[in-house]
Amino acid sequence: MKSRFILQLYLWLGYLLAVPLSFHSAPGSTVTKQFTHEWKISLDSLTVCLDGRDLMDVFWPGFFMETELSQHVVVTDTYRNTQFGRPHALDRDFGCCTQELDIILGSDEWLVDWGRHHGLVGRSDLEFSTVHFRLVDGAYTKAFEREDDPLGKEVLGGLTEDMDLRMLVPGDAVAVGDSWDIDLATLPDLFSPGGYFAWDLDLNGEALLVREMLDPTLMGDLRAVLAGSLEGEATVTYASESNGRALLELEIDILARSDAYDLTVLVAKILGDESSWWSLDLEYLEIQLELAATGTALWDTRAGHIDSLELGGEVSSRMEFVLFVGIDHSLRVEVATELSAEFEQHIDVLQAD
Repeated sequence: MKSRFILQLYLWLGYLLAVPLSFHSAPGSTVTKQFTHEWKISLDSLTVCLDGRDLMDVFWPGFFMETELSQHVVVTDTYRNTQFGRPHALDRDFGCCTQELDIILGSDEWLVDWGRHHGLVGRSDLEFSTVHFRLVDGAYTKAFEREDDPLGKEVLGGLTEDMDLRMLVPGDAVAVGDSWDIDLATLPDLFSPGGYFAWDLDLNGEALLVREMLDPTLMGDLRAVLAGSLEGEATVTYASESNGRALLELEIDILARSDAYDLTVLVAKILGDESSWWSLDLEYLEIQLELAATGTALWDTRAGHIDSLELGGEVSSRMEFVLFVGIDHSLRVEVATELSAEFEQHIDVLQAD
């Protein structure tokens, strides 16, 4: 009888101490957030066959590539109107949007590097611009604050509204010790908040217009296709509460296998139309990705927004595709590659009003 009473008392106390972990930034409030990403990527294997002949073994035996990528983004979000746990009207001011890329290419046969490209600087033309997000019929419209903004509207195609990490909180009252699952379809907004920023790179003083090669709208489509193919677990645990901050612990174990048809259609769009003297025909493409990550986050329970995030883990991916290239006659190109990577991600609120 006594033990039953103690159990009931424990449950009652748990209910009284439960708090609604939700996004509820007040209309008119502003939050300045800093996003930092660090990636170390290794090419584990690469096979390129032309009409059945392995070109890598013939021309580039022992080929290797190591890449280090760092990104730094600062945005200030002004919530003009919020309803039902999401912004209905949001103005995003882009501050710093920079990235740095180091690439080493080489071959074991000569024991030398073919090329070292250190400190390649990347920038987004979104830097110092303002984008308005408005929720209309369940979807966000996007527009520059200035109608005569020199940036092309296609840059908006890769942007997403959620840089709040709202997927981390359940929206319901929870108590310390509770755990819940993250909707896997929202994970791209965790690992790549804000979408694709249409980066440009500077190589020896010459700008490489990456955003012209990777169409922002298609990058957004690719993001959606991959989000729909995720399988696995992503769990958050409410570990403790202190000074109006909820400590959240993250455990993520994900497998993604792409839908070959959808990706084939998207990549065919990226390759573009046939030219007058050559043609490209993508027959097959598949990507498989595995990801394991752990981290912690602080959620401001009083103001209703993210306070900080530290997340790190490992990624491995495999890609295969078959392409027919037509010049004088059709050539069958088969490519298979495997990559592995380590990453760290940091998010901090710099100022909130």
